[in-house]
Amino acid sequence: MTDPLIIIFGGNSDQLHQVAECIAGSWVISIFPTVQLFEGAEIKPGPALSLLIQEASFSNALPFLQAIKRKLPRVPVIVLAERPAREDIIHAFRFGVQDYLLLPLKVEELQLAIEKHGKAGLPPSASPLLHNWRSKLQQWFGIGAGGGRPAGLATEFTWGAPQVGKADEPNGNKALLEVEARFFGNFGLQVKGRELPLLPGEKVNAFFAYLLYYHKKPVHREILLSRFWEYTSPSSARKSLNVAVHTLRQHLNSLVPNLEFIQYYNDNYLVNPEINITSDVGRFLDYWYKGRAVESSKGPQEALKYYQNATALYQGDFLEDIHYEEWCEQERDNLKETYLILLDRLGTYFLQEEACSMAEEAFRKMLEKDPCLENSHRKLMLCYYRLGRRDKAIKQYYKCAEALERELKIEPSHSTRELFKMVCEERNIPGLV
Repeated sequence: MTDPLIIIFGGNSDQLHQVAECIAGSWVISIFPTVQLFEGAEIKPGPALSLLIQEASFSNALPFLQAIKRKLPRVPVIVLAERPAREDIIHAFRFGVQDYLLLPLKVEELQLAIEKHGKAGLPPSASPLLHNWRSKLQQWFGIGAGGGRPAGLATEFTWGAPQVGKADEPNGNKALLEVEARFFGNFGLQVKGRELPLLPGEKVNAFFAYLLYYHKKPVHREILLSRFWEYTSPSSARKSLNVAVHTLRQHLNSLVPNLEFIQYYNDNYLVNPEINITSDVGRFLDYWYKGRAVESSKGPQEALKYYQNATALYQGDFLEDIHYEEWCEQERDNLKETYLILLDRLGTYFLQEEACSMAEEAFRKMLEKDPCLENSHRKLMLCYYRLGRRDKAIKQYYKCAEALERELKIEPSHSTRELFKMVCEERNIPGLV
């Protein structure tokens, strides 16, 4: 009797070698590196299973999957991918994929998946284990019930926004819960306008904040272990992770019963995708990106409302109550830099338009965040001078000199000293400095 055939699509040499080592001896393997080779080949006997190695995003794997569905519509497909986006997993299952495994492979996981899906002629519905597994994934990822394709999904898949069919309107995929996360200032969480109490202990709240902040993608267990328990032994780190997850689940279940808030799949943790999570940081960045686009196309005046809305959301540095977390410090610095850029754009525009009081407020906020921004000191001096407050302009120069000496051990630049001289001499100062 001939060994059953597995077809492998895509993948680099290392990935193909890894897959071949896992299944060698029990299966005949046929590899197709391109769609054209596969579509032109005569495949006999019919394969029991196809493995699709996803490189980059799911859109890159889609031509293979479409070709498989055209040529071998009854052959189960397993996708293998390294650190996929959550949206990639959702799209794959909506397109009829039977399983989705992460690279690097675990031999037992691949062998179990092949055993479940690789029996020639066995339809998915004939396996109770597979049916139960698919039902759980449908619950996790909001996939419509039934075979590989949910009701109402278009026959031709178009990459981009998730497809919406009749099954999704208007109550098909309604979020189970609306959650508002607060990351600027102290970490906080609101459900239906009600503030949820956090657990005592900075580490567990930092862990929870991380899952919420990166909720759009599953986070692999090893990333969490290295991120939060890098300096403990592997066994202690795993125990700490399990305790943190268990504690959070219990706490959240007591506040929001009958909802699995934190889920686990294939060594990845993620916030339940059926929970709609919005955040102040998300809106802040949306306003920033929109403002930049509008400014480049229509000018700075049209972008003002977006920049002002963004700065209004910045109610403190990113997660101020969480300390000594490297990921948090990096994000804190990046967001603060964006905030300073926004303030500078606002202040400079107002100064050019002779709205010196509004410009003054922007530059003062900048210096509260970083007292060594010499250019902001100069612009604030000019604001005070144009408002007729020469004394405050002179005092601002000395504040600038003091901050630069204290923090950087340098003195003000020639431009700043020249502006100070012009203020002292009550000379006319045209334009910006």
